[in-house]
Amino acid sequence: IDVGAKLALREGWINSIAVLVNRPNDPNDSYLKSFCEDLINYPGGDPDNSLYKTTHIGLHFTITSGEPISDWSRVWLLVDNDHKFLDFRKFDRNFEKPDYVEQVKTEFLAQYEKFKRVFGREPDHLTSHHDGLPFNHPFVNFMHNWCREKGIPLRNHSFLPSSKRFWYDTL
Repeated sequence: IDVGAKLALREGWINSIAVLVNRPNDPNDSYLKSFCEDLINYPGGDPDNSLYKTTHIGLHFTITSGEPISDWSRVWLLVDNDHKFLDFRKFDRNFEKPDYVEQVKTEFLAQYEKFKRVFGREPDHLTSHHDGLPFNHPFVNFMHNWCREKGIPLRNHSFLPSSKRFWYDTL
C-alpha cells in the first residue's frame, strides 16, 4: 500500500494520503520517518515543491487494527490478551460507556502526538480505520469538537446508530 501511495503521489494521480502510525515492528518509528523523508526529498532539490509540501497528509486513527501507541495497560478495554486492538466486529455499544470513551481518547491523543512527532506538522485531516468512529456517539462529539478547536477537517461520516452497522457493512 505504501509503495502504491508513493507511486501515485509521484505520478500526480493523488494528492492526499492518510497514515496509520501504529506500524508493527517499527519501535523507533524508522519506517515512518523514512516515509516522511521520501516525501520531503522528492522531487529532489526543491523543498517548496516536495511531496511533503504538496501532499495533504492525514492521520488515519485506528482502534481496530494492530497494537496501540499507548501503553496497553492504559487502554486495556480496547485490546485482547495479546495486547492487540479488538477486531472491528467487536466494536459495540460498550464503546459508548465512559471508561471506553476515555481510553479511546487516550489512544487517539497518543496517535495524534506520534503523527506530529514523525511528520513535524499537524495532520491535514483525520479519518478512522474500519469506519469505527461513526458508531460511537460520545467519541464523534469529542472528535467534532476537537477538530473544530484545532482547525483540522474530519473526513468521516456523521454519527450512525449501531442498529445501522449491519446495513452499513453489508451495503
